[in-house]
Amino acid sequence: YMECIRYIELIDVMKKGIVEKKNFKEEVYVQALKRYFIVTLKHIDFSGQILVTIKDITSTRKAVEVQKSFISNVSHELKTPIAIIQGYAQGLMENIAETEEDRKFYCEIIVEESLKMDSLVKELLLITQMDSGYFKIEKEKVDLYQMIKDSGANPL
Repeated sequence: YMECIRYIELIDVMKKGIVEKKNFKEEVYVQALKRYFIVTLKHIDFSGQILVTIKDITSTRKAVEVQKSFISNVSHELKTPIAIIQGYAQGLMENIAETEEDRKFYCEIIVEESLKMDSLVKELLLITQMDSGYFKIEKEKVDLYQMIKDSGANPL
């Protein structure tokens, strides 16, 4: 059945398993398809038969890359407010802010940056809940007409 498979990358992996006469699992990138596959080769007892499975894992690989990028971005987004908070807190500890007005300004910056971090962490928790299937949307009946009216907009 090897002639049914046209892609040399897959054929080479299967030949390797046949020649080495051992079971294995290997990830393969097929350039012509621009796709990733997991090739599993299992020798079936002493019958001489071989079971080969080929699973397309391209979407999984892409999801992992997106996740890595997301984590990198979130890390950067957290590092900035942490650095700002540390700097202003250090300034307060070393009495760099000499006036009450300066100390109040430093504290406002610290609070502002901590709120940014809190918001980011809450978003991360929400994403985690959504990914895990735990996130539940609560349905509630609302009077849309009244809501628009209460907002000050003209409902008609």
